[in-house]
Amino acid sequence: MFARWPGFDDKSLQDFAFILYYIIFWSFVRQTLIFYLLQPLARHYGIKSQAKLDRFGEQGYAIVYNVIMGSTAVVCLFLDSHGFHLPDSHIVCNVSAPNLVLSHRVFLVK
Repeated sequence: MFARWPGFDDKSLQDFAFILYYIIFWSFVRQTLIFYLLQPLARHYGIKSQAKLDRFGEQGYAIVYNVIMGSTAVVCLFLDSHGFHLPDSHIVCNVSAPNLVLSHRVFLVK
């Protein structure tokens, strides 16, 4: 299916170094965001307990991460959607809703 180039699919220590680098990099970004943006924001709004500051930071990071990654996914899907469709997806899309419900009920009865 795909052409195999010599050395292209080989695994090496460089793959491990690549993954380790990005683990460290994104952990640094996460901690920087929590300590320098989210915890001061929580203190500004009156949160004083360290446990609550930590929770606010973790949940704030989760929100920031999901907003950025979700928005990126929507933009990628909008700009380049041919990879997200099956070759015969027009057949599935032309089925009306009552037929889908009927076929689902028949499947459950069998």
